[in-house]
Amino acid sequence: MSRCRHDWVVAFAGFSCGLAAVASLTSGGRVATGQPKALVVAPAPQAPTLAAAATLGAKVGETVELTLTGTNLTDPVGALLSCPGKVTVPTDNKNGTDAGKLRVKVELPADCPIGLHIIRVATKQGVSNFRPFVVDELAAVPEADTNRSKDTPQALAVPTVVTGRADAEASDFYKVKVNPGQTVTFEVIARRIGSPLDPIIVLHDAKTKRELVELYADDTPGLQSDCRLTHTFKDGGEFLVEVRDTTYRGGADYAYRLRVGEFPGATTAFPVAVQRGQTASVGFAGPNTADIPPVSVKAPADPTVAAVYVAPKKSSVSGWPVPVRLSDWPESAEQEPNDDPAKANKLPVPGGVSGRFEKGGDADHFAVAVKKGVKYAASAATFEINSPCEVLVRVLDDKGKEVARSNPTQSATKAEFTPAADATYTLACEQLNFVSGPNEIYYLTVAPVTPDFTIALALDRCEAPAGGGTAVGATVNRLN
Repeated sequence: MSRCRHDWVVAFAGFSCGLAAVASLTSGGRVATGQPKALVVAPAPQAPTLAAAATLGAKVGETVELTLTGTNLTDPVGALLSCPGKVTVPTDNKNGTDAGKLRVKVELPADCPIGLHIIRVATKQGVSNFRPFVVDELAAVPEADTNRSKDTPQALAVPTVVTGRADAEASDFYKVKVNPGQTVTFEVIARRIGSPLDPIIVLHDAKTKRELVELYADDTPGLQSDCRLTHTFKDGGEFLVEVRDTTYRGGADYAYRLRVGEFPGATTAFPVAVQRGQTASVGFAGPNTADIPPVSVKAPADPTVAAVYVAPKKSSVSGWPVPVRLSDWPESAEQEPNDDPAKANKLPVPGGVSGRFEKGGDADHFAVAVKKGVKYAASAATFEINSPCEVLVRVLDDKGKEVARSNPTQSATKAEFTPAADATYTLACEQLNFVSGPNEIYYLTVAPVTPDFTIALALDRCEAPAGGGTAVGATVNRLN
């Protein structure tokens, strides 16, 4: 992801220069100036643009030739990938002279991380926007145009990945053969790669064409409205896999990838975060993840890297990767039993801990040493880490009295408090709706409240002439 980070670093440098121009000093003292009108410099009209193509991708260790579509693609000088690999532009058959399409050759190493990456194109007139580029361990097969009926399904081998597109008022049907006792996962990746498709999976008996009502997946928790179905087929046989949009929408940009195979499906890493520069053993959370072996993760020390991705694997094929956050403070995982304050886990301040409500009525407690007069925030992330969990955080003083709690009506789960004396306080966490299970994951942090802000850039690229500069539009949101 180094090239992608470089784009953001350059953009932020330009933004910092813009901020410096807002205020000025004179020999007579400070002179306040009004905030200038926001500048958004759009890419030059002749700059290349890539069209939506969520099915772009390649298999690890292989070389593929892809056709990119868009505008202003003539006179190419190269292409950029955010993952390890080599991209070249063939010069045969007048490639690079068609403004609407461009062929590129992609070579991926065998150790290229699977998951979502990005690709850009550069021409003599500028750099394009980025498009999703998917790296997989499975070789992709294209969807057949004749699979719109249960009578004409497209036969698939197991394992495989299909690059498809949903049409309006239509379903796509695939036929798979499974053995008795075989556990197979069916997963549609759409929203996670930028497609507007809201997919569902429905399985049917291939002989009777009857829908198997219990074998259905829609909005699987942690998959951003994508879906995943894992099932052990007791008797085996042939089955039809139906893929469609939940409301039968479709079109040219309603792309998806259907992965079928004996691979695990995880929704969240556990622990959720690792301290920068440290090595940790990271497992996985979600349904049917108890027997997935953990992965050793060496967290980079680079402060510009927000997360690394790890893929669950217990056979020859990996499941879809999940993020592991990187932090600047010590990280740990909850240790049971901690159901009452007397058995609270010690949590450093600042610090983070990954927790889970695994059994009914589970409540977790964490002890923190705090200082008089310092304002602290105890925050729990759930939806932000793709977990369906909802958490109530309460802060108890050294006498067990509640001094603060999070507000369930607010989007951020956070409780702020200022101790009246140096003491050990307890953070009590419980599932807001009393739900439990391996998927009920949360990430709790505690730290002093400090001024902070976020920056959102208006564009994903900026252009500047050699020896010159440019303006970058940005929105700054002050926190705390």
